Amino acid sequence: MPLNYNELKRQLAALLAAGRHLAVRWDCGGDEHFVTTLLDGEVQEFDYGPGFREWQDSQWLAGNNAADSHNFLSQITNLSVLLNDYLSGLLGLPSVGEFSMNGTGHIFLEGNTIVIDYQSEAVCWDYEPGPDENWPDELYLTAEEMVELERPPSKTGKVEHPPKPDLQMSAAYSGRTTMFYLN
Repeated sequence: MPLNYNELKRQLAALLAAGRHLAVRWDCGGDEHFVTTLLDGEVQEFDYGPGFREWQDSQWLAGNNAADSHNFLSQITNLSVLLNDYLSGLLGLPSVGEFSMNGTGHIFLEGNTIVIDYQSEAVCWDYEPGPDENWPDELYLTAEEMVELERPPSKTGKVEHPPKPDLQMSAAYSGRTTMFYLN
C-alpha cells in the first residue's frame, strides 16, 4: 500500500514533541495481523476515511489501477491506519502459520529520531496429524466458531495440542529500532 509515510512522520513528531504518550500493540497469527494505536492510553479509531468503500468497490470492478490507488491511499491521514501499515512492514509482523503473537511497543523521541521499543510473545502449535488421525475439527468450523477456539478439544474435552512458547520468535520480534530521522 503506498501510504503517505511523510504524513505519519509529521504526526508522530508533533504528538511526541507535545509530550503525548504513544503506544501500539499487535495481535498476529492465523493469517491476519492487527496493530492498535493508543494515544495517552486511549485506543485510536482505525478509519480509512470517507469514500474508502466506494473506492475499494471501484478498484475491484474496474481492475486495480495503480495510479488511482496511489492517489487515494496517499491522501489517508488516519494515524492508526498509517501506523498499522508502516509498523507491519518495518517490524515484519507475520500473519501466517500455526502461531499466535501479541506485542506491545512504545514510540518516543530520542535525540533527532523517532524510535520504537517493542516486545513480543509468541506461541506456536507443533501439530502434524498422524496417518491414522482425522483432519482437525477446526477445518470444519465457521469463522465465528474458530474465533472462539484456541485449539480443537479432544474427545476427552482436553486440548490435545496446547500452544508452546516460542522464545526464538518472541526474541526475533522484540527490540528497539528507529522509525524516522527528523531534520
